[in-house]
Amino acid sequence: MLTPDIGNTQINGLTVWEGCNMVVNGTITVNSGATLRVKSSFLRFKNENSGIIVDRGGRLVIDNSTLTTLCHNSDYMWQGIEVWGNRYDHQYEINGVYLQGYLELKNGATIENAVCAVELGSPYSRVNMGGIIHATNAVFRNNALAVRARSYTNYQPWNGGEADYNSRFFDCTFTINDDYSGLETFQKHVDLSYINGIVFRGCEFFTVPNTPGVSNDCMGIFADNAGFKVQSYCTDSYILPCPDYNLKPCTFENFKYAIFSSSSGVNARTFLVENAIFTSNTIGIFANNTGFATIVGNEFHIPNTINNNTCSYGIYANSVTDFSIEENLFINEADYSNSGIYGIGVFNSGSVNDIYLNTFRNLTCGNISYGINYIDTGTTYLGLTYTCNDNAYNIIDFCVLKNNDIGGIQGNQGSLILPAGNTFSKNYYDFYNDGDFYVNYYYNTNNQDETPDGHKLMNVTPCPIVYSNDCASHNSGNGGVLKTAGEISALATYYQEADEIYSTLKGIYESRIDGGNTATMVYDIDNATSSDMWNLRSRLLGNSPYVSTGVLTRTIDRDDVFSQSVLFEILSANPDELKHDTLINYIESKGNRLPDYMISLLRQMASGTTARTALVSQMTKYAHDRNLAASDIVRSYLNDSIVNYEGLRLWLGNMNNINADRLAVSLYMQEGDYTNALLLASTMPVVYGLQGNDLSDHNDYMTLLNLYQTLYNSNRTIQDLTDTEISIVTDIADNGFGESKVMAGIILMETGNRDNEPYICPDTPYNTIRDIHINSMHDITEQTNFVVNIRPNPATTWVTVDYQLPFNSSSAHISFVNSYGLTVMDVELFGNTGTKTIDLRNLANGVYSCIVRCNESVNTSKLVITK
Repeated sequence: MLTPDIGNTQINGLTVWEGCNMVVNGTITVNSGATLRVKSSFLRFKNENSGIIVDRGGRLVIDNSTLTTLCHNSDYMWQGIEVWGNRYDHQYEINGVYLQGYLELKNGATIENAVCAVELGSPYSRVNMGGIIHATNAVFRNNALAVRARSYTNYQPWNGGEADYNSRFFDCTFTINDDYSGLETFQKHVDLSYINGIVFRGCEFFTVPNTPGVSNDCMGIFADNAGFKVQSYCTDSYILPCPDYNLKPCTFENFKYAIFSSSSGVNARTFLVENAIFTSNTIGIFANNTGFATIVGNEFHIPNTINNNTCSYGIYANSVTDFSIEENLFINEADYSNSGIYGIGVFNSGSVNDIYLNTFRNLTCGNISYGINYIDTGTTYLGLTYTCNDNAYNIIDFCVLKNNDIGGIQGNQGSLILPAGNTFSKNYYDFYNDGDFYVNYYYNTNNQDETPDGHKLMNVTPCPIVYSNDCASHNSGNGGVLKTAGEISALATYYQEADEIYSTLKGIYESRIDGGNTATMVYDIDNATSSDMWNLRSRLLGNSPYVSTGVLTRTIDRDDVFSQSVLFEILSANPDELKHDTLINYIESKGNRLPDYMISLLRQMASGTTARTALVSQMTKYAHDRNLAASDIVRSYLNDSIVNYEGLRLWLGNMNNINADRLAVSLYMQEGDYTNALLLASTMPVVYGLQGNDLSDHNDYMTLLNLYQTLYNSNRTIQDLTDTEISIVTDIADNGFGESKVMAGIILMETGNRDNEPYICPDTPYNTIRDIHINSMHDITEQTNFVVNIRPNPATTWVTVDYQLPFNSSSAHISFVNSYGLTVMDVELFGNTGTKTIDLRNLANGVYSCIVRCNESVNTSKLVITK
């Protein structure tokens, strides 16, 4: 039997409702200093205006009780619980007292059919933020929104240092089922905005597909400029460390975005997702501009395309720098690989990252790199690497694509002493690279599973080495992200050692480029006459393979000095520069400077390796390892419960890249120090030599920083932008470049002036005819013809030898024999196919036999020399 209705009710002191069945027709207010305990009871809220408010300093404990509407099919939704706080007070319990409102849910406590089940603050006051919730074994069912926490920063009362938000959800259920009323559109279970550190352990997030009233863009957790952790829950806390069989993972099922995290760059927030299971979500984790994200040990069961979408992802990382994605499983739920099912998509990260020790099964593409996922240091391309990943039954394992004709990953995958360690599906493509430059891929030649199929590569040079990669786990708990003081010290030492080796190798490299004097080489080429060809040829070949692109383009321009054959010889002696599209495109732009067959050969030679390749490989390894060590330290600091601003700034500075500096700017903004934020940001054009679109991006970035400063100084939030300010942001979002464009798009989403940015479903090459240049190095070696062409004939002072050697041959030599049968010159030919220019100035007029020997094969022709 129901008790009589209770209307507006004030709770003072300690009040216990146990075994009750109440109808609430108004607002229950738990006042400061009061405690209300509801145990084994039903509270049925009678109308849309009814609800509960927990004032600052008040406590509400819901134990084995249900809070719901009067009937399960009511034509209204009640308001839910508001837990008020004070944005200027901390969330620590001192002598059993919280300054903020406190809500505890436990033992199956259930909140259902509410507009917002728990609001951690007042929806009508910016001051009343910071309410606390501790929920264990609670149920949030059929609420339009389960939990919202906004605009609050916790701090340590003893020193004022920033600390994590004091709220947690253990073993809780967030669900929308067939009984959802649909009176309010369901968009997300959890809404976090401008807070940091809320923890979810062992929680279930679920929606029933095609439920009326559920948004097509529904989400499990939405985080806007907010940090959070998703981890397993130990069901038996008396056994430490917790055994695996007692670990309950978080689960996410049937969402457009199971987890959606975005950052407009106003603070340094990140997230950790560990050991969760994602099932039937269009995108498991969508991260937009959230740097240093950690995603470790999860399972992504990716469906065929659903909800009228054209593709599905396990992880979609857009402009996410310095992330850690390790030991995850990505698998297609169906028994066949439908188009558009992707494991990980990395879009324009522009930083050093390593996707490590993951498993990919039955996907259209295991890994997609899209756009600029590298840093051009001037000496090497650092950036995204793929290491120790296991692939099987994928159509394409690794796919590198351009965005607006620009894109690529790190130029060396693995190194001379450590192979990349990936296995391959060996289906359509093992590694498709349509980036700006060739990729050198180092693999263990003694391991067939790690050996790529030469016919399933695009613009990738396979580099066999005899070393192995043990592919050891980096995960030591907490996603491997939280480091002890000893571990941070060891990482710092390794950083220093790698930095010193890199600096030494860089010095050696720079001393060899253009013989150590690029300016002199450029001057001599620019001022040369036709009589200087042989001298310049000798100097350029002597500097090879260390001739720079700048010098080579000057050489290409001097068609009045260098013959086609000599130019070809110089270019072919520098295959490392040919690996980048810039030089090949420049050659093609010169019209008839070189014939098509020579350009085709140069493309083939770009896959070659030299001593320079080896030196750059070692430089890249140590620079990459150095940055990863610094990144690990920064990630540990960001995920700690106490913010270490001094340590963060030190190690962000050690990373020596613009993305790290931007995070340092965000740290200053997070503290309200816009003077230093703008001062650091203003140095970037000079420090990083920004030009063109990069400089335009920076100028827009400064515009947005100044906008945030204006909001801060006028005590406004992003929700208070004027029409003029929104117009400025919209212009950057529509017409800008890079980081500022991403930031502006996120700001517009925050203000409700733009829907979520559409994610990209890139065209992959598996259903197209492969490019003529694919695997050209390998295709030519399979030809059995032995062809030698010597021109011009007759010759005067030089001759060009075009050659193609028999199958599996990589070297030969050509002998010039005079009419007396004496060999007067021997020249080595390297590579299965190529062109070599030979100096004849020391040979007398006459008829010579030209004998090319390659193993057991011999090719003989005649050459006439007339001077």
